[in-house]
Amino acid sequence: MVHKGLGQGMAYVRGIIYYSVSPNELHPFRGLLTKAPWNALRRVSEEFFRVVPPFAGAYLIITWGKEANEKTKRKDPAFFEQEAAQNGEL
Repeated sequence: MVHKGLGQGMAYVRGIIYYSVSPNELHPFRGLLTKAPWNALRRVSEEFFRVVPPFAGAYLIITWGKEANEKTKRKDPAFFEQEAAQNGEL
């Protein structure tokens, strides 16, 4: 019985076995010091404008929000002038 799937219509051959080794298995670190740094630099430069602007925007929004929050938590000294005058602090 022939298995139908990938390679339909091909002849089913019995008794012949092919062995091969992938080039990555033969030389797994080939190009590590020569090609890999340039490839990494290329990939980072391609994705830079997709990644950095959202993070920079988020950073600016968060810092603005923290500063605005600190400003709203401050007490207005005008509310306490009468109280300070009664205590003789002014």
